[in-house]
Amino acid sequence: MATQFVKILKEDATPILNLAESLLASISGIMTAVVCIEKEHENFIEFGCYLYRASLAIMELLKAENSPENAIEILQTLSLNVDLAKDLVKRCQEVIDAISDNELGSIIAQLKGVINNTGESLSLLPSSTFGDQEYVKVAIRSLSNEMQKAQFGIGQTLAVNTKQHDTRTLSLKKQLKEEPAPQETDLYPINVDVSINDHQFLNMPQKIEAVRSRSSDVTRKPGNMNRSLNTLPKATQYMEPLYETFFCPLGKKIMDNPVTIETGVTYERNEITEWFEKFEKSEDIFCPLTGQKLVSRAFNTNKALKSTIEEWLERNEASRIKVARTALSLASSKDMVLEAIKDLQTICQRKRYNKVQVRSVGLMPSLIKFLEYKDRDVRCAAMEEMISKTMNISTIIDMLSSSHQPIRHASLQFLLELSKSLSLCEKIGSVPGGILMLINIKYKHSIDAFASEKADGTLRNLEKVPNNIKHMAECGHLEPLLDHLTEGCEEMKMEMASYLGEIVLGHDSKTFVAVRASPHLLQVNNHGHTITSDYVVYNIFDMLKNSTPDKLNIYLIRIILCLTKTQKSIATIVSVVKTTEASHTLTELINNPHDDLAITTIKLLCTLSPYMGHTLAERLCKTGGQPESLFQSPNEINQITERHAVSAKYVAKLPHQNLTLNLAILSKNAVPTILKTINQIQRSGTRSSRYASAYLEGLVGTLVRFTTTLYEPQILFLARNYNFTSVFTELLIKTSSDEVQRLSAIGLENLSSQSINLSKAPQIKRTKFVKLFYLPKFLSFGSSKRRKLPGCPVHRGACSSQNTFCLVDAKAVERLLACLDHENVEVVEAALSAIITLLDEKVDVDKSVSMLSEVNAVQRVLNLVKEHQQEGLWQKSLWVIDKFLMKGGDKSASDISQDRLLPATLVNAFHHGDGKTREMAEKILRHLNKMPNSSTSNYTM
Repeated sequence: MATQFVKILKEDATPILNLAESLLASISGIMTAVVCIEKEHENFIEFGCYLYRASLAIMELLKAENSPENAIEILQTLSLNVDLAKDLVKRCQEVIDAISDNELGSIIAQLKGVINNTGESLSLLPSSTFGDQEYVKVAIRSLSNEMQKAQFGIGQTLAVNTKQHDTRTLSLKKQLKEEPAPQETDLYPINVDVSINDHQFLNMPQKIEAVRSRSSDVTRKPGNMNRSLNTLPKATQYMEPLYETFFCPLGKKIMDNPVTIETGVTYERNEITEWFEKFEKSEDIFCPLTGQKLVSRAFNTNKALKSTIEEWLERNEASRIKVARTALSLASSKDMVLEAIKDLQTICQRKRYNKVQVRSVGLMPSLIKFLEYKDRDVRCAAMEEMISKTMNISTIIDMLSSSHQPIRHASLQFLLELSKSLSLCEKIGSVPGGILMLINIKYKHSIDAFASEKADGTLRNLEKVPNNIKHMAECGHLEPLLDHLTEGCEEMKMEMASYLGEIVLGHDSKTFVAVRASPHLLQVNNHGHTITSDYVVYNIFDMLKNSTPDKLNIYLIRIILCLTKTQKSIATIVSVVKTTEASHTLTELINNPHDDLAITTIKLLCTLSPYMGHTLAERLCKTGGQPESLFQSPNEINQITERHAVSAKYVAKLPHQNLTLNLAILSKNAVPTILKTINQIQRSGTRSSRYASAYLEGLVGTLVRFTTTLYEPQILFLARNYNFTSVFTELLIKTSSDEVQRLSAIGLENLSSQSINLSKAPQIKRTKFVKLFYLPKFLSFGSSKRRKLPGCPVHRGACSSQNTFCLVDAKAVERLLACLDHENVEVVEAALSAIITLLDEKVDVDKSVSMLSEVNAVQRVLNLVKEHQQEGLWQKSLWVIDKFLMKGGDKSASDISQDRLLPATLVNAFHHGDGKTREMAEKILRHLNKMPNSSTSNYTM
């Protein structure tokens, strides 16, 4: 900041300039130091603010054309005080923890003395120093008085006797003899001795406009503030003017959030951030004011300046309220009254507490008086101000639903008049349901044309407040938003575009908005790149990698999700994700605490998993906190969220054969949690939560993963330990979800395919007999008798549902056959695939066919061939029928041949099926003597 101050110094070095430069640098150092002191932080910040304001007075002194004779003496005195303050602050900064409470209280008392003496020094500046710059005289005099009366509130633990503070505090001597300042009983008196005929006084509202609050977009420079201030009444002389340092060098507006960059220059945070964003490379960034290259984009909040601006606003708003009170008391002209009332409206809109101040100074009676004023504009302005403070707008809105038409019409007319006031527009729009009722009346033109016209006019007036436009769009009235989006200024277009991104639109509304808004939202790339090109996709992922706001990341991922809907785009996206760090970025976003971002990311990964599932699985295993965080079980079933559902679905979507991921899930002990949650959902039902069904599908899909890697001993032990066969068998009938049934059938198929390998020959048990008597050797019994234990007829060995995953022992065959009557073809095909594992060449097919015939399996399969014409289901059904014809004997052949519709179905399959289907159909037709026999090779599944 010292760099910024010194810029105003003249090139020729003089004692005054050198002394001032050193003084300003010291003040800058003190201001930086006080921010870091934690004890009595508020007192130190207040002390820094006073010094900052004093530095502005020093700058004005340096710019003055008539340098006073005592300038060096004043600056030397200020330097002695500032040096003392610098030593005190430095001591507090270095050993604050070692300083006792009494000593710290003494230091604060000395700092108070520094401020008091600084104010006394500033009072020594002659009025002639600043020539005709009346506002500078007023400002420095006001600051001097305030600093001389400054008091610091010391905490109870630091209370000390300030009368005993160190005698190092310097006392000042009067340097000039000046006339005593006039004493006033009130800083802003109402009874001002000003002639009503003074025409210069009539322009008072225009004079005070220079100190409008930020809500009125103050953009004036300080140089324009000194226009005819000497003509203002005494009531306005104490209004503190704008200082040049309050303005952002970029935006030329008063700063809300001042920040200081490494060059020492202070800017508005939003302005300097936008400036930084113009540079793609960090090494190209430079300070817009000094032109100096910047090493980094870092900046720090200028707390001292921010506090100063806020205090300045509060002081001047209090001043403006009293000035308005004076103007309304005088009421010299229509213009004066109108300006005073409008100024009160502006003040009240900026801060809620200002309304309390307006009432506390007794302005309400004055406003009521102006309701009888002869001028119509004054009466309207006074009425608006009164209504905005007293009337309950919601009562008028409620009258719109009255059953009496005259009441409705009167309410609409009143609302139309009120909506012409900008301050009341916001109040009308904030009433819950008010805009929705007006929209409803507007579109009922055929029922009540008068009411429709008034409602339409009111809505048009309400468009003056952007937030009202958003409420209209949320209620289905999109035209105002789209009109401002296409025809408004750049700032309005940006605001409307952001609203459009927040509003949830129906299908028809999306089409309407797309037609109206697309030409203005989409801009043609200068290089001719389309949105699906590698260039654009790469840039989107690059933004995703470098972006920090979660909201922006959500929008970027949603764009990518939309692009995945076309085959050309998905190929580009997969290529980009595979060849860049995008897969790492997306996987890390799963851990983001922001639910919307995590959910959107997982949905995108689910879409990409069929194209690069193994890559994503590897990334997931290498990411901290994964994959176990995807199985976090809710405390209650009714607390299942969308994040739970999509997380489980993502794991189920990744390639089931990926052993690395399966072992990672196993090592995190996630299976017990999954089984426990499945049981809870089955007991409570999927209706207990909106996402319970999807969550259950994801959990069951995760269990199915393990059935594809049973060759791994750890996973085989897991499947046996938790009896996966029984789990999937129960899920076949105890669920209302088609997907869960399909996944359970797939799981049983995978388990059953391993049964023949796990089934062992029955153990031979030796039974010993006691020899009661001796017989001849050729007549004697053996010492033991061998007896075979019963085995599985299908797998020719000792089977169980838990150890060998036998479907017969698990009683799963009947449940799989029941699924063949399901309406969902995918469930039927999965169940039939599980049954086919019992007809494999490695098992005892004769016994298996016999067992299936007993449960009427052949008739169910025949029904499938006639009811469904999907190619995969046709092939499997015909394969089963062929097995029954080959191994089922005369009974099966008789049952099949007696089906009258079967030949026609087979002929249809023969003509329209693919190669395998035609071969199977031809083979069965030959068995049924519907085609001449010829040597054909047997077809096996």
